[in-house]
Amino acid sequence: MSAGEFTVEPIESDDIERAAEVMEAYADLPLGFVDASLIAIAERFETLELLTTDRRHFSAVRPRHARGFHVVP
Repeated sequence: MSAGEFTVEPIESDDIERAAEVMEAYADLPLGFVDASLIAIAERFETLELLTTDRRHFSAVRPRHARGFHVVP
């Protein structure tokens, strides 16, 4: 990976609130706070691609801005 290819995005207060909503909505998975906060940040940026090995959780969630995420790899 080259420098500047990725950005560490800080979590915002709205993301924390949204993460709590996601955890409640998908309580049957169960999603932890870290996964739910990644979903909230992805929604804020309206991104569809997520780099994760956790296909089970992220493939099951329907974000606000799309029908689903494109989970990579």
